[in-house]
Amino acid sequence: MTHDILAPILIFLTAGILGVVVFQRLKLSPIIGFFAAGATIGPYGANWVENTQDLHLLAELGVAFLLFDVGLHLSFKKLWESRRDLLGLGPGQIILTTLLLSGLGIVFGLNLKTALLIGAGLSLSSTAVVLQALKERDEQSSPLANASVGVLIAQDIFVVFLLVLVPALVSGTGNLTPAIAGALAKVLLALVVVSLVGRFLLRPYFEKITATKNDEVFTASALLFVLLTAWCVNQLGLSLPLGAFLAGLALS
Repeated sequence: MTHDILAPILIFLTAGILGVVVFQRLKLSPIIGFFAAGATIGPYGANWVENTQDLHLLAELGVAFLLFDVGLHLSFKKLWESRRDLLGLGPGQIILTTLLLSGLGIVFGLNLKTALLIGAGLSLSSTAVVLQALKERDEQSSPLANASVGVLIAQDIFVVFLLVLVPALVSGTGNLTPAIAGALAKVLLALVVVSLVGRFLLRPYFEKITATKNDEVFTASALLFVLLTAWCVNQLGLSLPLGAFLAGLALS
């Protein structure tokens, strides 16, 4: 059992390192190296990694920790200051991109429902790719990074509504209003609960842990909190990365 899990991880890591080294030598972005490595060893390439279920979980956890780090460098105050990006630029990008790509799909003969689903899916960005690109350019704290994070969070929230809309669009039945209202309630519930827990429970707890100067307990507690928060938020039907981002905000 251990061998079945470790073997694909070792192949995955080795291919990733080689891909990054090769593409850096070619003066290209390491992100392209990761893509090339994944395409080479995956099911549609050499098929060295057949069971990708565990790797999908590791990849999602990797994105979750990336967003946790982003959340640590933000705060609810800064997030509110970026509300124009979160509530304006993010939804605007999603709507505009969806409409443009849906229209293009209709031109090429797709029906309206299929075109809308494809357009909505392609309107989403890869959090890992965007954050890595900002890191490469040393722009993690720039206005561009703040706007990008706002758009990414808006996209994570949009995914929740997209998952609600897809079955209804496919079947053509069902009242969407309760489902959409329920999804919005879940997002607001997660935001309120995590912020209150962070303010009234976690901050005093971590202040006491810091006073003891016990690095092991501090690290273990932080890891427990981010994973627990991500899991709880995921149980509400939201994404693990969004839960990790909220955990970072709560500790910032």
